Parts: sequence; C-alpha cells; structure tokens
Amino acid sequence: MTAKMTGTSADDLQNFEETPCILALRDGEIRGIERDSVRIFKGVPFAAAPVGDLRFRPPQRPTPWSGVREADEYGPAPMQGGLSGTASLAYLGAPRSEDCLYLNVWAPAAPGPHPVLVWIFGGSNQTGSASFPLFDGAVFARRGIACVTISYRVGVYGFLELGEVLGADYRGSSENGLRDIVAALEWVQENIAAFGGDPARVTAGGESAGGMNICSLMAAPAARDLFQSAIVQSGGEVVASLEEANAVARIFNEGLLEAGGVASDLLAMPAEEITTLQSRLLDGRPRSFRGVFGGDLIPVRPLDAIAQGASSQVRLLIGTNRDESIMFIPSTGTAGPQISNADLAANDPVFNRYAPRFAGLSPLEQRVRFMTARDFWRSSSQIALARARQGAAETYVYRFDQTAATGAWAGRAVHAAELPYVWNALDAPSAVAFLTGQADAGRRRLGAEICDRWANFIHGHPPDADGALPWPRFDRDHAVLLFDEKVRLEPLDEAELELWT
Repeated sequence: MTAKMTGTSADDLQNFEETPCILALRDGEIRGIERDSVRIFKGVPFAAAPVGDLRFRPPQRPTPWSGVREADEYGPAPMQGGLSGTASLAYLGAPRSEDCLYLNVWAPAAPGPHPVLVWIFGGSNQTGSASFPLFDGAVFARRGIACVTISYRVGVYGFLELGEVLGADYRGSSENGLRDIVAALEWVQENIAAFGGDPARVTAGGESAGGMNICSLMAAPAARDLFQSAIVQSGGEVVASLEEANAVARIFNEGLLEAGGVASDLLAMPAEEITTLQSRLLDGRPRSFRGVFGGDLIPVRPLDAIAQGASSQVRLLIGTNRDESIMFIPSTGTAGPQISNADLAANDPVFNRYAPRFAGLSPLEQRVRFMTARDFWRSSSQIALARARQGAAETYVYRFDQTAATGAWAGRAVHAAELPYVWNALDAPSAVAFLTGQADAGRRRLGAEICDRWANFIHGHPPDADGALPWPRFDRDHAVLLFDEKVRLEPLDEAELELWT
C-alpha cells in the first residue's frame, strides 16, 4: 500500500510560530524547536571532538553533559579545501573545524514510531557539510519520516592512511571517515526513539561519495543491522586497496618533508596548515580519498562481498544520472588535466570496445558517455545485478535523465542534478544557480513525484507515487525507471555492462 504524502518547502515555514522542545538523550538533554508540527534539533554531538590526541584516531563517544544543551545551530563543516564541480557548493562558506562530528534531526511532532532517513553528504570524501541548505529535513518530516543529516571527517582527517607514516597506532586511519558514519548510525540506534523514530526502520541515504560510502558499509561487519534500507545516488563501489591508500600517504608525506616538516608534525600542526598542504598536494589527484578495503572495517572488496551475500537483507534503491561526468571534463570549464579521447583509448582498453556505440556522437559526447559509465553507472549496475542473482532483498534501479532548464548545465542531467528533486527543493538558490535553472511546472511535478517515491521507499513500501508509473523490482525483469519529462521503464543495457568484464 502506498501512503499519500505531501510536502511544504522551507520558504513556506518562515512565518510559523516556534516553541521550545526538550528531549532526554543518552548523553544529556537537548533543547530544539517545534515549528509547524516538525521538531528540529541542530548541532547534536554524536562523538567526541576528534582533536588533540584524537586527531587521526577512530571516533569516541562524546562526554555526557549536565543541564540542557541548546540544539538550535548547525555544527561546523569538517575541515576541507576546495573542489571543482558541484562539490564546490557543498558547504557554502559554513564555519569549518576539526570539531565536526555533529548531526541534525527533523522529526514529526506526531507520535511515532516513524521510519528514519540518515543522510550522508557527498563531495568526493574531500568536502561537504550536513548543513548544506538543500538538505532541509523538514521535507521528509512532513512525509512522516525522522530525517537525520550527519557529518564525518573528510580529506586527510578521515581518509588518509597513516599507519606506514606514523606507526602502528595510526594503522587504519583511512577508515576514520567511514567509522564516523558508523558512529552516527550507532547513535541513531541508541537515541532516535526519543525523537519518535524507529531504530528498526533506518534507511541510510547518500549521493556521490555519500552513496559510495554506503556501498562500502554494506560490506562492513560493524555496520550490519545499523540500517535496513539504503538509497545510493550516483554512488556504487569506489574503493582503494591498502596499497593504493599507502601510496597516497607517501605523496602527502613527501610533500611535508619537502616543506621542511616531518611526519610527526601532523599530530600538532594547525588544521589550516594541514588543509593547505592537502590542497597543494592532493586536490588535483582524482579520488585520493576513498574507502579502503582489506582492513578491519571492510575486509573484502564491497562488490565481491555483496555478490557473496553481504547486506542481502538490506532493501536498496540505486541509480545514476545520464550525464554525470560532463562537469568533470576539463573542456567544459572545470579544473583538472585535459582529457582527450586518445588519452582514454591509450589508458583504458574498454574505451575501444565502445567504438560501435559511438557512431554519430561528437568526441565530447563519447567522453561523457564512457566516463559516466566507468565512474558511476558500471558499479551501480553491477551491484544491482549481483543482488538479483543471489536473491537479495528488493532492489530498485533508476536513471535520472531530466535536464536543467537553464543555466550552466542546460540540456544536461549532470552529477547531483537529482538532488533538488529528491529534496523537493527546486527553488533552493543552489539548485537554481547550478543544477536546475528556473523550474517549470513539469519539473516541479517531477520533484514532488521523486520525493514521494523516496519517502514511500523509506516507509518500507515500493517506491511508487499516487498516479505515477509503478516501479517494478529490479530482480524480476532488470527494469530501470527513467526520470525525464515522461517517466518510463527501460531494461538495463546488459550488453554495455558486458564491455566491462
């Protein structure tokens, strides 16, 4: 049965009366606000500040507090440098700090238990913020969902492997960003009932690196039973071996030595200096900060683990956007080394296998098609197929084809373009300026439909919406739901996927 749900934009909430609301949690009491039947709590600590002796160490429980802690302001964004593409919008100038392990909760004021969405931001594990204005959880609270947005350490603070550089005490430091996410999910299990949430109905959702991190945690024994459903947008498996992680650490350490420092300086160096060093040495290096497999947290490569049945009990909604990679191609105006078709052909033999599919396409379109498949579509599709073959819980697959109406990416369905639709926030300034342009009535209807579909999935229903095309489970016919001006179904292109095997 599909629940009928409606939503209200953040702009509509500004004139509602606010009343204080106090809740008792594991570590102490917090005071938030109730506004128009939604309870809002911001800047709630789920782990101790990872500073001082805790820098580059796994997250620890926060110190309990006495009295009532105010929960009316977002916590800082994690320390980070710059990044091109959509990630450059990720924190929009919010204060940054190593002391960043906070979360925010929007929950219906009505009695629960309500299903829970835990949202994990993207940004190449290099930038991002749980306070990004687009992620206003009220839109899901109005659909009967307790929405939690979480922060985690990014860049060198959460994903740099320092065991080889700093010694055994820091082995596994490349897991700390993912361990922060696990700590937040554990906090949800222990505390969300106080907000009216149901810890037995948690959906972990995320886009880009957020989705990739969810896929990594689907292979992590420590995360088992912390979420029952997952939403992976433009994610899939993007991981590094321990050897690859150590190679990144060596580059960073060599740069530190060239600057006159030594590795142990990292333990006391001001955070701004570390971030500057990261920007100089690693920002131009693609995917320096990935989940690492072969260690304690993720013993086996995620796709292999999923194919062997890991997280088979987890319901999954997964998909990608049609033109994901165009904003990462230098010829379209983003930063980075120039990439040509000849470069791709020389460095990736699969590119040449695509030749029959390239007939009639411009060189740019060939690059977009190939790089989108390589970096996003391939692993997402492989995960869906692996789950179908081993009889996992229900899986739903989509592709987002709706293009921007105006602006820099007019006519394109770029990376992150689905976010304003998922959050039903097409009027958000960041959406208008960068992802969607001015939305017409058709795009607004699609935004309401997609948000309703996501909400129904979080509620445990099929991801359908009133009056909309039913979305079949992927395991039946390998069908993919395409979101465009007209929503339609198409079969997964398994012949294209075979090019990658």
